Amino acid sequence: MMYFRRLALVLIAAAFAVPASAQSNTFEGQVAFQMRVAEAFANSVGYDLTDELIFSSLDDGESESFTIDVDGGKDYRMIALCDEDCDDIDIYLEDTNGNVLDEDISLNDAPIVSLTAKGESRYVLRVRMYSCSLEPCYFAIGVFGR
Repeated sequence: MMYFRRLALVLIAAAFAVPASAQSNTFEGQVAFQMRVAEAFANSVGYDLTDELIFSSLDDGESESFTIDVDGGKDYRMIALCDEDCDDIDIYLEDTNGNVLDEDISLNDAPIVSLTAKGESRYVLRVRMYSCSLEPCYFAIGVFGR
């Protein structure tokens, strides 16, 4: 988990290292770029993207849920990243009964939750846009496993 906490610093550094002209002009493009950086970092510590990235948008205070399937015996990290108008996004990992198994509700725009799957199962990732200054705010979710 410590490695993924460093991801926020990597994303900030990457955003400043790439000239604005090389970055996408769209908010979706910003999030896609951030997620490519996150994926490269995840790969460097042994995690691979397990599914296609999830892209969506929310207004301030709104939530959205996504169902994910996991394989038993794997260690997972799920990350949400949002565009430049987002100051804080929260992510919750829940079982299908709505019980929260992990959450990242810290003041940040790159929350991460984790799971060590004992068996093949289905879970719910709930995302809440806590602070969006210019609505809607775009975000992506990546599920990484090893």
